[in-house]
Amino acid sequence: KPLVTVLDTDYADDMALLDNIKPGLQETTDLLCQNSALAGAKANAKKTQVMVVGNHNTQRPYTEEGTLNITVEGCPVEQVSTFTYLGYILEAFHQRCLRRILRVRLFHRVTNLSVLQQTDTHCVEGIVAASRLRWLGHIMRMPKERLPRFLLDWTPNYGKRSRGRPRKTWISCVLEDVKATTGIKNLQMCDLEKMSQNRQDWRRLVRKRRQILDAGHLTGS
Repeated sequence: KPLVTVLDTDYADDMALLDNIKPGLQETTDLLCQNSALAGAKANAKKTQVMVVGNHNTQRPYTEEGTLNITVEGCPVEQVSTFTYLGYILEAFHQRCLRRILRVRLFHRVTNLSVLQQTDTHCVEGIVAASRLRWLGHIMRMPKERLPRFLLDWTPNYGKRSRGRPRKTWISCVLEDVKATTGIKNLQMCDLEKMSQNRQDWRRLVRKRRQILDAGHLTGS
């Protein structure tokens, strides 16, 4: 396979910069700031975080090897050990917004499920899972020479997995989604590739996963 170098991954207005060495990461950050300025945009150092991924000691206090002194336009960037999952925060915020629209107060004793039904929407967890499956189907139907399709099958050439339980990945989340929806336990990525080729069946799977999460997430509401 030809050598492919990926320096950043983008999603909506978020960006993750990648590099194997500290000077390279700082150089990429500086280039991002310079090119963003040409388009009238500006990187916010307070909303930027940096993290070491690998076998280095990523817990405070950081070792010298695991310390990243990265700056955004001269302002230091916070180094973290983990990125916070905002799912539960978003779910609560989502409900507050919908209740404000409907003018529903706590003393009305209206369940979360009722709020979603009145607004004809879904829980955040269901929306995220459905979007994840739709995106997977889109990538799986791409030619294998396309970069997103290439990265889906990509395995790093360097580094070793640390001891202990493997970290949960995007792929493992997708496999859990499909297993929970279809009831098939021994699913592999090659199985998902075959399933995703039929667009109508894949759309039905996406809708079913969202419905399951809506019902399960809101049972105790």
